[in-house]
Amino acid sequence: AYEENFMGIVFDPEEMIAAYEAGTPLDQITRRPTLPTGMSPWDMHRE
Repeated sequence: AYEENFMGIVFDPEEMIAAYEAGTPLDQITRRPTLPTGMSPWDMHRE
């Protein structure tokens, strides 16, 4: 997934914690989604 999106993703840590505490499997919580059509890794960059 790094080659497709080297910037990573924007995520909400509180949502990630809630999903973990709700029993969502860790591989689902940490799965990196594909980029939306027409977006590049630079669109994921936040300042």
